[in-house]
Amino acid sequence: MNELKKVTREFCNDDEFDILKQNIIKNFTLNNIVNHLTILNAEKVLDDVEYLVEQMEEHLSKPLLPASKVGLYVHLSCLIERLILKNEVQLIEDPVDFIEQHEDFINLVREIFSVVELNYSVEIPVSEIIYIFNYIENYL
Repeated sequence: MNELKKVTREFCNDDEFDILKQNIIKNFTLNNIVNHLTILNAEKVLDDVEYLVEQMEEHLSKPLLPASKVGLYVHLSCLIERLILKNEVQLIEDPVDFIEQHEDFINLVREIFSVVELNYSVEIPVSEIIYIFNYIENYL
């Protein structure tokens, strides 16, 4: 992305470059999730997921790297479909400790995902919140 920024410097300011970068990430992700989603409209899901990730970055004050963002977009898009199909991720660790240690993160994710839960009639389980937490922690 740094090389792209150098090339576009004379054509766009920082805000415009951020929009360009976000659009590149979104389009790259859209191409990936089209192959994975079977019952949902990939563009609609990706719009919803983009909002979720923006909210997480804002609330956590941690911008994700572009590659990490693509991975999270793909995971969250597939997550929504898995929840609709009732195929949630199985826990490999006991959630009790996580729930006690990361109550704030759980509440944040539940708050951010409330719109998606309402729109798709799903509920995000703790197992998925743990996965999201681990993903963000490992890829920042």
